[in-house]
Amino acid sequence: MNLNDIFVKLIIFVIIILIGLIISKVVFNLVRKFVKEFEIAMILKKADIKFNPNNFIPSLSRYLILVFTIIIALNAISITSIFIRIIFISLIVILIAYTLISMHDVIPNIYYGFKVKKKYKVGDNIKYKKIEDNQRFMCLSTLYKLPIKYYPQNSKLAQRSLEIALSVGISNYDATFLALAENLDATLVTANPKHQKILEGITVVALKDYK
Repeated sequence: MNLNDIFVKLIIFVIIILIGLIISKVVFNLVRKFVKEFEIAMILKKADIKFNPNNFIPSLSRYLILVFTIIIALNAISITSIFIRIIFISLIVILIAYTLISMHDVIPNIYYGFKVKKKYKVGDNIKYKKIEDNQRFMCLSTLYKLPIKYYPQNSKLAQRSLEIALSVGISNYDATFLALAENLDATLVTANPKHQKILEGITVVALKDYK
Protein backbone atom coordinates (compact mmCIF):
# COMPACT_ATOMS: atom_id res chain seq x y z
CA MET A 1 0.00 0.00 0.00
CA ASN A 2 1.53 3.32 -1.11
CA LEU A 3 1.23 6.73 0.52
CA ASN A 4 -1.58 7.88 -1.79
CA ASP A 5 -3.75 4.89 -0.88
CA ILE A 6 -3.23 5.58 2.82
CA PHE A 7 -4.11 9.25 2.34
CA VAL A 8 -7.30 8.43 0.38
CA LYS A 9 -8.43 5.91 2.99
CA LEU A 10 -7.75 8.40 5.77
CA ILE A 11 -9.93 10.99 4.02
CA ILE A 12 -12.70 8.41 3.57
CA PHE A 13 -12.45 7.48 7.24
CA VAL A 14 -12.71 11.13 8.37
CA ILE A 15 -15.67 11.84 6.03
CA ILE A 16 -17.62 8.81 7.31
CA ILE A 17 -16.96 9.81 10.93
CA LEU A 18 -18.10 13.39 10.26
CA ILE A 19 -21.29 12.17 8.57
CA GLY A 20 -21.92 9.84 11.52
CA LEU A 21 -21.47 12.70 13.99
CA ILE A 22 -23.96 14.86 12.10
CA ILE A 23 -26.53 12.04 11.85
CA SER A 24 -26.11 11.15 15.54
CA LYS A 25 -26.71 14.80 16.52
CA VAL A 26 -29.87 14.99 14.38
CA VAL A 27 -31.19 11.69 15.74
CA PHE A 28 -30.37 12.79 19.31
CA ASN A 29 -32.51 15.94 18.91
CA LEU A 30 -35.36 14.05 17.22
CA VAL A 31 -35.46 11.33 19.89
CA ARG A 32 -35.29 13.90 22.70
CA LYS A 33 -38.22 15.79 21.15
CA PHE A 34 -40.15 12.52 20.77
CA VAL A 35 -39.53 11.56 24.42
CA LYS A 36 -40.70 14.97 25.67
CA GLU A 37 -43.79 15.13 23.42
CA PHE A 38 -45.00 11.71 24.51
CA GLU A 39 -44.21 12.57 28.17
CA ILE A 40 -42.42 9.28 28.77
CA ALA A 41 -40.89 10.69 31.97
CA MET A 42 -44.37 11.37 33.38
CA ILE A 43 -45.55 7.88 32.41
CA LEU A 44 -42.61 6.30 34.26
CA LYS A 45 -43.18 8.61 37.20
CA LYS A 46 -46.81 7.51 37.48
CA ALA A 47 -45.56 3.93 37.54
CA ASP A 48 -43.26 4.85 40.47
CA ILE A 49 -40.16 4.27 38.34
CA LYS A 50 -37.45 6.82 39.11
CA PHE A 51 -35.71 6.84 35.76
CA ASN A 52 -34.92 9.85 33.59
CA PRO A 53 -35.50 8.92 29.92
CA ASN A 54 -35.13 12.51 28.71
CA ASN A 55 -31.34 12.20 28.68
CA PHE A 56 -30.77 8.44 28.62
CA ILE A 57 -32.80 7.41 25.54
CA PRO A 58 -31.50 10.21 23.24
CA SER A 59 -27.91 9.58 24.41
CA LEU A 60 -28.28 5.84 23.83
CA SER A 61 -29.52 6.42 20.27
CA ARG A 62 -26.59 8.75 19.60
CA TYR A 63 -24.01 6.27 20.91
CA LEU A 64 -25.48 3.40 18.89
CA ILE A 65 -25.21 5.44 15.70
CA LEU A 66 -21.63 6.39 16.57
CA VAL A 67 -20.77 2.71 17.13
CA PHE A 68 -22.12 1.72 13.71
CA THR A 69 -20.38 4.74 12.16
CA ILE A 70 -17.01 3.62 13.54
CA ILE A 71 -17.60 0.07 12.28
CA ILE A 72 -18.49 1.32 8.79
CA ALA A 73 -15.49 3.69 8.75
CA LEU A 74 -13.08 0.95 9.82
CA ASN A 75 -14.52 -1.42 7.25
CA ALA A 76 -14.10 1.23 4.54
CA ILE A 77 -10.35 1.44 5.19
CA SER A 78 -10.00 -2.37 5.22
CA ILE A 79 -9.21 -2.83 8.89
CA THR A 80 -9.24 -6.53 9.77
CA SER A 81 -12.50 -8.02 11.03
CA ILE A 82 -10.83 -9.16 14.27
CA PHE A 83 -9.99 -5.58 15.18
CA ILE A 84 -13.55 -4.49 14.38
CA ARG A 85 -14.93 -7.23 16.60
CA ILE A 86 -12.68 -6.20 19.48
CA ILE A 87 -13.82 -2.58 19.19
CA PHE A 88 -17.46 -3.58 18.77
CA ILE A 89 -17.41 -5.88 21.83
CA SER A 90 -15.68 -3.19 23.91
CA LEU A 91 -18.29 -0.61 22.95
CA ILE A 92 -21.14 -3.01 23.68
CA VAL A 93 -19.67 -3.69 27.13
CA ILE A 94 -19.42 0.06 27.77
CA LEU A 95 -23.03 0.60 26.64
CA ILE A 96 -24.29 -2.25 28.84
CA ALA A 97 -22.36 -0.86 31.84
CA TYR A 98 -23.75 2.63 31.16
CA THR A 99 -27.28 1.22 30.93
CA LEU A 100 -26.95 -0.72 34.18
CA ILE A 101 -25.54 2.30 36.01
CA SER A 102 -28.35 4.53 34.70
CA MET A 103 -31.06 2.04 35.73
CA HIS A 104 -29.64 0.83 39.05
CA ASP A 105 -32.54 2.41 40.95
CA VAL A 106 -35.33 1.10 38.73
CA ILE A 107 -35.77 -2.43 40.17
CA PRO A 108 -35.57 -1.37 43.87
CA ASN A 109 -38.02 1.49 43.21
CA ILE A 110 -40.52 -0.85 41.52
CA TYR A 111 -40.24 -3.33 44.41
CA TYR A 112 -40.67 -0.75 47.17
CA GLY A 113 -43.41 1.01 45.20
CA PHE A 114 -45.54 -2.14 45.21
CA LYS A 115 -44.65 -2.78 48.86
CA VAL A 116 -45.80 0.69 49.95
CA LYS A 117 -49.01 0.46 47.90
CA LYS A 118 -49.91 -2.80 49.65
CA LYS A 119 -49.27 -1.35 53.09
CA TYR A 120 -50.92 2.06 52.70
CA LYS A 121 -53.99 3.39 50.94
CA VAL A 122 -54.80 6.87 49.69
CA GLY A 123 -56.34 8.87 52.52
CA ASP A 124 -54.67 6.90 55.32
CA ASN A 125 -53.44 8.94 58.28
CA ILE A 126 -49.78 8.34 59.03
CA LYS A 127 -48.57 9.61 62.40
CA TYR A 128 -45.99 8.97 65.05
CA LYS A 129 -47.69 7.22 67.97
CA LYS A 130 -45.24 8.52 70.60
CA ILE A 131 -45.78 12.21 69.82
CA GLU A 132 -48.60 13.88 71.76
CA ASP A 133 -50.87 16.50 70.19
CA ASN A 134 -49.51 19.32 72.39
CA GLN A 135 -45.97 18.43 71.25
CA ARG A 136 -47.02 18.78 67.64
CA PHE A 137 -48.39 22.27 68.26
CA MET A 138 -45.19 23.22 70.09
CA CYS A 139 -43.10 22.02 67.13
CA LEU A 140 -45.14 24.17 64.74
CA SER A 141 -44.86 27.18 67.03
CA THR A 142 -41.09 26.74 67.32
CA LEU A 143 -40.72 26.30 63.57
CA TYR A 144 -42.35 29.62 62.74
CA LYS A 145 -40.27 31.45 65.36
CA LEU A 146 -37.04 30.48 63.63
CA PRO A 147 -35.28 33.27 61.62
CA ILE A 148 -36.35 31.79 58.31
CA LYS A 149 -37.59 33.81 55.34
CA TYR A 150 -40.51 32.14 53.60
CA TYR A 151 -41.15 32.47 49.88
CA PRO A 152 -44.71 31.67 48.77
CA GLN A 153 -45.03 29.99 45.39
CA ASN A 154 -46.50 32.29 42.78
CA SER A 155 -47.70 31.54 39.25
CA LYS A 156 -44.27 32.18 37.72
CA LEU A 157 -42.48 29.83 40.14
CA ALA A 158 -45.18 27.18 39.74
CA GLN A 159 -44.84 27.19 35.94
CA ARG A 160 -41.03 27.08 36.15
CA SER A 161 -41.25 24.17 38.62
CA LEU A 162 -43.41 22.23 36.18
CA GLU A 163 -41.01 22.98 33.30
CA ILE A 164 -38.06 21.67 35.32
CA ALA A 165 -39.97 18.57 36.46
CA LEU A 166 -40.93 17.65 32.90
CA SER A 167 -37.53 18.42 31.39
CA VAL A 168 -35.39 16.36 33.78
CA GLY A 169 -37.93 13.77 34.95
CA ILE A 170 -38.23 14.58 38.67
CA SER A 171 -41.22 15.27 40.88
CA ASN A 172 -42.80 18.72 40.90
CA TYR A 173 -42.02 18.83 44.64
CA ASP A 174 -38.26 18.48 44.02
CA ALA A 175 -38.43 20.89 41.09
CA THR A 176 -40.05 23.58 43.28
CA PHE A 177 -36.83 24.00 45.27
CA LEU A 178 -34.76 24.19 42.09
CA ALA A 179 -37.06 26.84 40.63
CA LEU A 180 -36.79 28.96 43.77
CA ALA A 181 -32.98 28.61 43.93
CA GLU A 182 -32.79 29.59 40.26
CA ASN A 183 -35.08 32.58 40.82
CA LEU A 184 -33.04 33.82 43.81
CA ASP A 185 -29.69 32.89 42.21
CA ALA A 186 -29.00 31.03 45.45
CA THR A 187 -27.27 27.81 46.51
CA LEU A 188 -29.70 24.98 47.23
CA VAL A 189 -28.90 23.03 50.40
CA THR A 190 -30.86 19.80 50.31
CA ALA A 191 -31.07 16.34 51.81
CA ASN A 192 -31.97 15.04 48.36
CA PRO A 193 -29.05 16.04 46.09
CA LYS A 194 -29.42 12.92 43.94
CA HIS A 195 -32.48 14.25 42.10
CA GLN A 196 -31.82 17.96 42.45
CA LYS A 197 -28.24 17.99 41.13
CA ILE A 198 -29.35 17.08 37.61
CA LEU A 199 -30.18 20.63 36.51
CA GLU A 200 -27.29 22.66 35.17
CA GLY A 201 -26.69 26.22 36.34
CA ILE A 202 -27.79 25.70 39.96
CA THR A 203 -25.31 25.04 42.76
CA VAL A 204 -26.58 22.20 44.95
CA VAL A 205 -24.97 21.23 48.26
CA ALA A 206 -25.89 18.12 50.19
CA LEU A 207 -27.15 18.86 53.70
CA LYS A 208 -24.54 16.53 55.20
CA ASP A 209 -21.76 18.52 53.49
CA TYR A 210 -23.11 21.97 54.37
CA LYS A 211 -21.00 23.99 56.80
